[in-house]
Amino acid sequence: TAQDYRFDPEHPPFARAWAALPLLAMGNVTLDTRLIDAESAPSWLAATQWEASHRFLYADNDADRLLRAGRIMGLLLGVLLGAGLYRWARELYGPGPAAVALALYAVEPNLLANAGLVTTDFSVAAFFFGAVYLLWRTVSHPTLANVAGLAACCALANISKFSAALLFPLVALGLLSAVSRRRLTAATVLGVFGFTVFT
Repeated sequence: TAQDYRFDPEHPPFARAWAALPLLAMGNVTLDTRLIDAESAPSWLAATQWEASHRFLYADNDADRLLRAGRIMGLLLGVLLGAGLYRWARELYGPGPAAVALALYAVEPNLLANAGLVTTDFSVAAFFFGAVYLLWRTVSHPTLANVAGLAACCALANISKFSAALLFPLVALGLLSAVSRRRLTAATVLGVFGFTVFT
């Protein structure tokens, strides 16, 4: 059901919700929450989480159909990450090296293995990369578009996986470095960091 995160409370909801988005357009998807409803909030995880999940995928629905749809959403994030990698490499080194970087990305085993899985890992990797890229752009050109993109990627990473909280000290260090090199003023840095944190 909408806004019911009990099937996966170990992580923020975005990556799971993104993977499940195609299910809204699918007919005949059954979700029976009675196993969860029968348990108290803290205890059901150990007692029935895996049983309820197994029932949802393999007893009440066609697991291959649901997982295929979720994996396609993961692949879309893989395309987004590849496009970001190509763009950054092109800005740094030109189109030839950017094409080489994209080719290496397309055959990298760890990325290939994770892009097609319904997990939080690839989602946080894509948005973490986007945040670092847009931090670099913001330091060079603190436009509204770059700052908004930085804030959006930080927010999306943090609602994908709790470990993305490491982005905030990284952003702070990058912005402080820009102040020390006199590329940005302290007032601009405070504004950018505040907007990024509180978005």
